[in-house]
Amino acid sequence: MLQVPDIQRLWNGDYEDRSVNELKLRSYIAWYFNADKKIVQYIFENILPQFRDEPLKYSQNENHAKDVLNIEISRPFYTTGISFNLWEQLTREILKNETVTVNELHGKLLNIDTIESYDKRTIRRALQIFEEKDIINRISKSEVENKCINREYLEKLEELNKEYEPTKLVYDNN
Repeated sequence: MLQVPDIQRLWNGDYEDRSVNELKLRSYIAWYFNADKKIVQYIFENILPQFRDEPLKYSQNENHAKDVLNIEISRPFYTTGISFNLWEQLTREILKNETVTVNELHGKLLNIDTIESYDKRTIRRALQIFEEKDIINRISKSEVENKCINREYLEKLEELNKEYEPTKLVYDNN
């Protein structure tokens, strides 16, 4: 994250307006850490003060601190450790079959001509993330059903997948 010049400038306190700087930096940090408020709060309270000569406005103004932690960032396709290729393949299979088991997914993914090979544990982990993101429902330990995957969702994912190498993992972080 700190390799990006704009983020590095904000991180080091090179700014004109502290409030604007902190909110913009908050957005970068939140994007990078998948809008995890606890991580953003930890960074603003425990890490950033070490890099600033001037105190953060965050710690001086209760209303500003609330603004910094009021995060609403949607990152529906970014997560730790799942390639976009796997995400797209699972999404396509779930869309085709309203309910599907881990074994069925594993068998179907083995038959797809791809450079990646996914074991059942990887598929289970991906489905767990899908469930956490509220796009599938778990019917049983090994069976899931589609909750909100539709053609538009798959098309967005296909576009995103084209921008990345098929096996590249995107860490959120994003």
